Amino acid sequence: IELRVLPEYPAKPNRYRVNIVQVNDANELLPMGSVEGLVPADDEFVTLYLDSSKFVRGRYQLTISGDVDTDAANSVSKFNIKLNAPTQ
Repeated sequence: IELRVLPEYPAKPNRYRVNIVQVNDANELLPMGSVEGLVPADDEFVTLYLDSSKFVRGRYQLTISGDVDTDAANSVSKFNIKLNAPTQ
């Protein structure tokens, strides 16, 4: 699954980290994965790919921030995602 995310907070140097968690029915956050060192494309969107075999229908939360050694390391944007079954 390709995701393109536009960071709300520009980071200098221009590198980002993304975390994704599953939100269960009890609103507990279950870590699914993270990646660091992402560099945006010329249009400033950060592209990442999810392994569709690891994700089931449900609610997820994606966060993006500057990498640890950037000036936006503590500036976090959150996105709520709902994954549905494919329609036929």
